[in-house]
Amino acid sequence: EKILGIVKIWTIVKYFYPYPNEITGSWDNALEKYLGLSQKTTSDEEYYILIQEMMATLNDSHVSTFHPSILNFSELFIAPIKFEWIENKVVITAVDKSITEDICVGDVITTIKGLSISYILKKEAVKISSSNMQGLLSTVINPGYYVGAAGSKIKLGVISKGKEKTYELARTVHVFQFMNFGDNKRARAIINKEIGYINLAEFNNSSNLEDELIRMKETKSLILDLRNSYPTADFQKFLQMLCQQKVESRITQVPIVTAKQTKVWQYNVNTINPISSFSYNNPVVVLIDKTMISRPEDIAIALKSYPNVRFVGEQTQGTDGEITKIHLPGGGETSFTGQIVKFGNGTTFQRVGIVPDIKVQKTIDGVKNNTDEILEKAIKILRKS
Repeated sequence: EKILGIVKIWTIVKYFYPYPNEITGSWDNALEKYLGLSQKTTSDEEYYILIQEMMATLNDSHVSTFHPSILNFSELFIAPIKFEWIENKVVITAVDKSITEDICVGDVITTIKGLSISYILKKEAVKISSSNMQGLLSTVINPGYYVGAAGSKIKLGVISKGKEKTYELARTVHVFQFMNFGDNKRARAIINKEIGYINLAEFNNSSNLEDELIRMKETKSLILDLRNSYPTADFQKFLQMLCQQKVESRITQVPIVTAKQTKVWQYNVNTINPISSFSYNNPVVVLIDKTMISRPEDIAIALKSYPNVRFVGEQTQGTDGEITKIHLPGGGETSFTGQIVKFGNGTTFQRVGIVPDIKVQKTIDGVKNNTDEILEKAIKILRKS
């Protein structure tokens, strides 16, 4: 089974991974290397960690390797705090009231499980496939990466009030219950009676989203917030309502292998057409950040082709396209991006992502003062437009 799993992964990636030039090292040599290493593994956990390392060389944030030996669904609990990468530090951004330790928003985490942050990033990069640095940081500098059994503790070194202390915090909340904790963004708003604001993450129903856009018709400008989101609604009509003229929004290429084992490409150009019943023609600013991957990036790719749209915030992870899954012996699986995605003008998207027109990054002072610096910058820009 070990040999079968490695051979299956190698063969499917060889013929169907659309970004072979992005692979670290020679994929042709990888087969012999990982077949040899697989025979030295002594448990399912060791074997699937090896597969993670093999797939990490694809440099693709859609890569996800699963097996019960490396992810126990009964042990998905975290300590009730949130943290992220800000100003090249791991900064606490939310603390639940159940925490009795003197930890504050804005404190800096220096160690996790007794290991320095630089060591953790270097160590985990070997088994995490990320399209760019944003992908690596969003994965590793994330409470959800340090799950454990309910009641177990995680050891953190924290600089609080100028002093470094070590805390052991109990994992008391399920990771999925805590995902939006500390996120105080509104679903919708009219700012200063003239700027509309829609948080796309709050709309899972496409008709509600379209109705909301209609309510924004009289605003002089509009802010669309895609940060920290994975919208599930159908956005096609919404994008048409924002469209002023027909645009080529996205180009995709899917690898197909012929009977003669030659690779050909299925090429498709996505277009968006305006609709006669409604068109929002005023300036639009889209808020983006490093958490964005796949679905929200897909929406942003389309909006990138609109002449009245600008992007404010942080570079995204640069990972979009349908996912190819590989089922492995013993109940495991892995996956990768199965198609090339380009912007409508033909330029590269993968590993680049959406690069903001106006770059704004969070600061530690902003976190401490509960200031949304990206949103504030967008408002300032639109007031001048």
